[in-house]
Amino acid sequence: GEPFLPYRSRWRTPEVAPEQVGNDFRTVSWATYDFESRYDFGGSFYGLRVGPVHFVATNPYTSAAADSAQISWLREELARVDRSETPYLIALTHAPWRHTSLTHQPAAEV
Repeated sequence: GEPFLPYRSRWRTPEVAPEQVGNDFRTVSWATYDFESRYDFGGSFYGLRVGPVHFVATNPYTSAAADSAQISWLREELARVDRSETPYLIALTHAPWRHTSLTHQPAAEV
């Protein structure tokens, strides 16, 4: 059979800048997806336009502090959106920053 191929080998996400990954990942709170880590750029967060829709994908596993690379990029990305050309704006993320589901508890999935 075919060996496992990571998702990014099959579909390359847009890249804002070269990937920057730290080796100091630490979980502060699984309940709120609060992590201390650095996973910026690369396919970590990105925006793209498809017809009348502008998508922005954010990363819950890296900093979303007001001065973080992700939030700085998001502010710039949203400022570039021309709503007369792309009237629809959809924001998504891999995992919720916070949820109350009893059947999908992050701490139980580690």
